[in-house]
Amino acid sequence: MSRRTTLDITLTPLERDVLRAGLGEWGGAAGPTDQVAQLIGFHDVDDLMNGCLEIRDRLDRGEPLTPADWRRALRSTELAFISDEWGAGVEWSTVTGLSDEEAITALRSLQFRLVTVGTATLRAVP
Repeated sequence: MSRRTTLDITLTPLERDVLRAGLGEWGGAAGPTDQVAQLIGFHDVDDLMNGCLEIRDRLDRGEPLTPADWRRALRSTELAFISDEWGAGVEWSTVTGLSDEEAITALRSLQFRLVTVGTATLRAVP
């Protein structure tokens, strides 16, 4: 599968909201470093900020994402949700309006679906 190949994964409204919130936190409560950006799959903080906005816009338009972008969206959201040092952490529900319960339910569903839909592709693409 090429890097330009996209995967059209149907999201529930809650899954979409959680991904959008997680991606959006990198311009809000989350405090990324270049190392965090690289862990997520971006080159640096600027690339992370621009990439998260682009991925969020594509989600808003209902467009399919590349395997790399699905992985970046999931990693961005996981870290924004859970990390109090780099993400929203304990402020998640306050800054996103989504409860921790809603977020973890959606994240578990997304983790399962994104790993089982094209497992080798999602794990192989940086």
